[in-house]
Amino acid sequence: MRALVLSGGGAKGAFQLGVLEKLIERGYDAQILCGVSVGAINATFLAMARPGPGGFRVAFERLLGIWMGMYGDKSIFRRRTLGLVAALWKDGIHDTAPLAALIRKNLDEDAVKSSGRKLRIGACALEDGEYREVNEATPGLADWVLASAAFPVFFPPVRIDRKTWTDGGVKEVAPVSAAAKLGATQIDVILCSPRHDAAFNTSDDKAGFKFNALDVAMRAIDLMGHEVLRNDVAVCGLTNGVRLRVIEPPKSLTANPLCFDPAELRRMYEVGAEVGRGVAG
Repeated sequence: MRALVLSGGGAKGAFQLGVLEKLIERGYDAQILCGVSVGAINATFLAMARPGPGGFRVAFERLLGIWMGMYGDKSIFRRRTLGLVAALWKDGIHDTAPLAALIRKNLDEDAVKSSGRKLRIGACALEDGEYREVNEATPGLADWVLASAAFPVFFPPVRIDRKTWTDGGVKEVAPVSAAAKLGATQIDVILCSPRHDAAFNTSDDKAGFKFNALDVAMRAIDLMGHEVLRNDVAVCGLTNGVRLRVIEPPKSLTANPLCFDPAELRRMYEVGAEVGRGVAG
């Protein structure tokens, strides 16, 4: 049984779509779909695939259309007045009403339930640190997808079941263990960042580059994510009988995972397509 595991990474999720396009051209399909953060969004929309030949491709093309239809940051979030200062009395720097509307408009929860595929996405509770995985039959799936994608500090958490839920990537950057527990014998992990290159690329910047407060926050989250990611992949690699394939970008895709500029999304998508061409189906 084949599982597809999609990591978090914000706008870098476009890379995953590029990889998948080339795999799907060669007949790729997955019976298990797991993800966190942007990976939860991508995995859940792919889980709408109808049973039978061609269903996975149709779901992918619908998801790709959503990504390529984005017109910038405003398609995902609205910047609150005073930016970082607003976080002192708000639950996030940005307002994610556009993302919530996008998810609710395009997600068919009944299609996910009837697809015959297994879905696992994760979110983390701020109150006690609980990491909860929800599945294809969980009520209010759209809310859980939004919670899993609630990028800490920048995006507001989501209130569900009397708890406050945020980005699942806080604890599981790539939920490979969930796939293994569901009986996967082949696990394909598509990462949005390279495992062995955590460097912050400033080569394209002019001399005198300096971090601002938002750079520091995003960079700190990114570095923590690299540590969690290494642990996740190591655990899966120790699981007997599971064939693990990790697909990753050759270098860091962007310093700003919250930049949804169409040209940037297309660039990262093309990087994924190039990587996907070199991966066996």
